[in-house]
Amino acid sequence: MTTEEKIGQLCFPTGWEMYTKIDDHTVEPSKQFVDRMQAMPPGGFWATLRADPWTQKTLKTGLNPELSAKALNELQRHVVEETRLGIPLFFAEESMHGHMAIGTTVFPTGLGQGSTWNPELINKMAEVIAFETRLQGAHIGYGPILDLAREPRWSR
Repeated sequence: MTTEEKIGQLCFPTGWEMYTKIDDHTVEPSKQFVDRMQAMPPGGFWATLRADPWTQKTLKTGLNPELSAKALNELQRHVVEETRLGIPLFFAEESMHGHMAIGTTVFPTGLGQGSTWNPELINKMAEVIAFETRLQGAHIGYGPILDLAREPRWSR
């Protein structure tokens, strides 16, 4: 590996612009993704499937769970077949209280979860989040957060 390739493996840039949704059944790697893979392939991408005002991904422009899995498979295929080293990517997603993507379950925030005083219920919630996140192709889920809640409106 070159020094640049080693550095690239340590990077996890945002990924929501790495795919192009052609229609409700077709998705392909974006030009930005292809260019990035030629310049300095990263070790993975963060928030590739994220859908919210920040990413500007909506029900119309974002991906449903089936198309999400197809998108990540297409990105992996491209990396393995079209890059010099063929190292597969990691995909990391926000999962604080549900996978932050279209078609997934939204659970109460940490403050609400803690208010249940029911660790078994929280365990089941975490299993659902992990299942839904992995089902779409992600490998890493960022969450939950352990923090003291001094401000009851704080969503994390």
